[in-house]
Amino acid sequence: MEKAQLEAEVKGLGKVYLIERPFDESLNALKEQNAKIVSGRDLAYARITQGAKDHVSTYGSYIKQGFLYVPKKGLSLVAESPILASSEKATNCHRNGKEFYPTSKQVEKALAKSVKVPYDLTAVPTNRFGENEVTVFLFEDLAEKYGGFLREHCRINEMPVYKLSKSDVDSQKKPFARQAWLHRVDDGWSDLGGNGRVLYYSYAVRGVQKETAEGGSQKIQTYTETDIKNVLRTLKLEGLEGKVLETLREKH
Repeated sequence: MEKAQLEAEVKGLGKVYLIERPFDESLNALKEQNAKIVSGRDLAYARITQGAKDHVSTYGSYIKQGFLYVPKKGLSLVAESPILASSEKATNCHRNGKEFYPTSKQVEKALAKSVKVPYDLTAVPTNRFGENEVTVFLFEDLAEKYGGFLREHCRINEMPVYKLSKSDVDSQKKPFARQAWLHRVDDGWSDLGGNGRVLYYSYAVRGVQKETAEGGSQKIQTYTETDIKNVLRTLKLEGLEGKVLETLREKH
C-alpha cells in the first residue's frame, strides 16, 4: 500500500500527511501513520501558520466534515462525515455511479453535531466568516482569523459553497452523504465543495498526527478484543464485551 507522505510539521498542531489515492485507501494509509483526517479548522490553522505560498495552502484536500442531504428536510454540514465509518462501501458506491446512503443510526449520529446549510447560500464573504453559522461551524475559533487570512494574503473576498440543488436532493428517497472538500487557495479564489461523487478518484486527503501537550507526537495505544475480555473477566464483569466493543466502534 502506498504510504502517506509527510507534508509539513506545523507548530501547535503536529505532523500533516498527504496522500492521493481513492478515499478508502487514503484513510487506511493515514491510519498507518497514526494520523486522522484533517478537519476544516485544523487545515485552516495549518494554512494560517505556514503561509499562503506553502503547499498546505496551494493544494486542496478532503476534510473530516461532510454534507448530509436529507430529502424534503434540507442540507446539513456535519462535524464528522458518515462516510468515514464506511469508506470502502462509500468509495465503491461512487465507483459504480451510485449514492452512499448512511444507515438511520449513522444519520442520527451525524446530525447530532451539525449546522443547516441553506440551499440559497452560494458564498460566504470572508469578512463575515466570524458571523456566518456555516463558517463558524467549519472553522470554529479560527473562523474570523481564517477569513482575514484569505482576504489579506490571498485576495479572496468570498468563499463559494458548492452543493446539490434542492430539487436533485428531494428526488431521492433516502438521506445520502458527500465528503466535504476544501479547495486550494488560488489568487482570488477558494471554495468549499460538497457536491462531488468521485471518492474513487485519487484526490488529495490530508491527515494530522497531533502534538501532545509536551510537544511530541501522539502515540496511539491499541488493545485487542482478547485484552478487553481478560480485563472484564478480572473485574468480574463478564458479558459486557459486546457492549464495550460496540461503544468503542461508535467513537472511532
